[in-house]
Amino acid sequence: SFLQQRYQFIANILGTFLKTDVSVADTKSWMTVLETTNFLLAHEKPPLSVLWETSFNKDFPHTLFLAPPTTICVECCTPLQAHNKPTAVICYTLTGPLPAAKITLRCPSCRLNYGYDQYGNNSTGGYRYYSTKQPFVKASNSS
Repeated sequence: SFLQQRYQFIANILGTFLKTDVSVADTKSWMTVLETTNFLLAHEKPPLSVLWETSFNKDFPHTLFLAPPTTICVECCTPLQAHNKPTAVICYTLTGPLPAAKITLRCPSCRLNYGYDQYGNNSTGGYRYYSTKQPFVKASNSS
């Protein structure tokens, strides 16, 4: 599931930062406490060096996560589920390229797909952009 993937990524980063293995179950417990106390809003993300080290140790990007800006379907309010495994992509920033994990979700009820920059599907009228702006612009070398 999407939440399980999210907790696994966070456990990987915490494990690198703390220099020990961190279980997904422990991570889930800690995140519940941190999210309910607004602790996460008051603190910055982990140092980039920790994110790079985690990326190298796990052989998958942990430096940046490109995910839809919602975890609830905008049409029917159903919680979204992981649609595909996260994929490795490259984000080109003003300071250079940065490996990232791209996450896609899907509504199990109305079958809308949720990408980083837009949601919808071809059989129900196409795709729409989110009302909130995302920090990166999508580009591709494929058609």
